[in-house]
Amino acid sequence: MILPEFITFTGADDQTSIEGMLALSHRYPVEFGILVSPAREGIPRYPTAEVIDCILEARGRLNLAAHVCGNAARAFIAGRFTGAEKQRLSRFRRVQVNTADTSIDPHEVDAVGAELGVRVVLQCRGERFPSDDEGPAWLFDTSGGRGETPKAWPSNRNDGILRGYAGGINPDNVRRVVDVVSYTPGRYWLDMESGVRNEHDEFDIGLCRKVCEAVYGERQP
Repeated sequence: MILPEFITFTGADDQTSIEGMLALSHRYPVEFGILVSPAREGIPRYPTAEVIDCILEARGRLNLAAHVCGNAARAFIAGRFTGAEKQRLSRFRRVQVNTADTSIDPHEVDAVGAELGVRVVLQCRGERFPSDDEGPAWLFDTSGGRGETPKAWPSNRNDGILRGYAGGINPDNVRRVVDVVSYTPGRYWLDMESGVRNEHDEFDIGLCRKVCEAVYGERQP
């Protein structure tokens, strides 16, 4: 069985313990997806700019991806940034551009990321991954953070390229997802958002840990 190279947990916000994020990162190969949307910052899932900066201060010990949404995604696609926005985004390891716009040129978006020195991730919503192996990384995601499991997971390819899978993954089903995804050899990561939020709609480090234990086994601090 091929395990994911890392698991992305998306939705840490102002209420999330950075120390808890660091503790989990010390034990498991994880990435934290930080939702970036100036229009929504401060509500659950969307941290304020001040908290994002605090999280970025720990970037040497955390793997971090900005997940830009709404106007922030459109600005990224167009390459329009203020100096502060450009400086902040360049401190992430990866930037996932959340957009349903099928008219964008993936290579142009990837070039924007290259200018910032970050790896770009785009979502694909069809039945298979794009055949173009150059340019951005691709995340299969028909859910868009709604916690909806796809009818089927697309096959990976054993070509050395890293691909992602998202959609309704949680502590209870993650092992089954790994079984299906790893049936075809290839490099991959998993991403989840709603599946690691508790009954109070809070990003739950404890649920993240349960996911990691289900995939990688229990590890001591």
